[in-house]
Amino acid sequence: MAKPIGPTCNLDCKYCYYLSKEGLLGTDTNWRMPGDLLDDEWCEFLTANNFLVGLSIDGPRELHDHYRKDKGGKGSFDRVLRGARLLKKHGTAFATLSCVNRLTARHPLEVYRFLRDEIGAQLMQFIPLVGPKVFRNTSPQYWSPAAMPIMGTPGRG
Repeated sequence: MAKPIGPTCNLDCKYCYYLSKEGLLGTDTNWRMPGDLLDDEWCEFLTANNFLVGLSIDGPRELHDHYRKDKGGKGSFDRVLRGARLLKKHGTAFATLSCVNRLTARHPLEVYRFLRDEIGAQLMQFIPLVGPKVFRNTSPQYWSPAAMPIMGTPGRG
């Protein structure tokens, strides 16, 4: 199993909980595989060795690029889509990993149909981002509407 090693990533996703840990691991990244730069050689290796690849994609471009940007502030959609096409070209097994956030939660069918029809995902994992960025041991029924995971969701009590 290969897994992200934390904050030393070439992306700068706005909801990533690893990014605040960047200073703990130093800055040497020469040993790192690029997170979003699959190529034919990598796909051949992954397929030959029966890897199941997790492809992080949150939906169509406007939904994906809203939070998933690179270190330069540019959207990562085109690179992820390129990677998906390479995985399919080589017959590499993959599952989509999609974060359900304030934006994508408002477009569930659009996200699902995009992953199914455009990406060709047969396995999909949806990762809920349910807490606000500054969670402080406060019960959700006391949150202001602006702090709700989906804006305007009424509190339960």
